Amino acid sequence: MSKSNKPSKGTSKDIADGTNDDQVEETVVEEVGDEESDGKTLGVAKKTKAERDAEKAEAQREAERETLRRRQTPQAVKLDGGKNPSWWVPTMLGLMVIGLIWLVVYYLSFEKQLPLPALGQWNMGVGFAFIMTGFIMTTRWK
Repeated sequence: MSKSNKPSKGTSKDIADGTNDDQVEETVVEEVGDEESDGKTLGVAKKTKAERDAEKAEAQREAERETLRRRQTPQAVKLDGGKNPSWWVPTMLGLMVIGLIWLVVYYLSFEKQLPLPALGQWNMGVGFAFIMTGFIMTTRWK
């Protein structure tokens, strides 16, 4: 197939539409092969420069909209309450250490059952309560 670029002449329809040859893009005309060798040709639709610019602008706007739809911006997450007070960590660690010392003293005192002899076996419960309170405080540490 051969292609030739021929400027199209203004027709009565073009004149009625208000277009002139300066605004109309050159038409690419293809000659039809063996099937229609009687000289008939097919043409491409004519578009004005303004129409082409409008199509480009619309395509660009659509691409920007698609980009905005797909954009995933990280959102700031505020933790409830912010930071802990300055006494939080020393208290947390102090409770765990006191609980540990309480258990060690109880095991080493054997028959005397110190630190509080009146509690007896419940001294272990008191020691573990201190340790667990300190551990629970670690879950709220920020």
